[in-house]
Amino acid sequence: DQILNVEALEASIDGELLFKNIDLNLNKGDKVVVFSRDSRATTAFYQILNDKEKADNGTFAWGVTTTQSYLPLDNSEFFKNDLTLVDWLRQWAKTEEEREEVNIRGFLG
Repeated sequence: DQILNVEALEASIDGELLFKNIDLNLNKGDKVVVFSRDSRATTAFYQILNDKEKADNGTFAWGVTTTQSYLPLDNSEFFKNDLTLVDWLRQWAKTEEEREEVNIRGFLG
């Protein structure tokens, strides 16, 4: 039932320490809030957990039954194209039924 295990995680930017010695073990049903006075620290934490950046020190391991996803604070890279909103959403559909326009428009409300 392990979701995430983090041990001695540490990160810095340009020599400035953002966080150190982060240890946590999340299991199914656990709830957690990650916050910091410095938004760079929370961004770095999430980027490390999603293999977008490397930690200075420490390790983490996701549970074998988990699926990770991450929407960064600066998400403009996702929208640099000429797609309509419906077509943009359609690219994430997994089945033909999900790709149908009526389904996507229903998702939008």
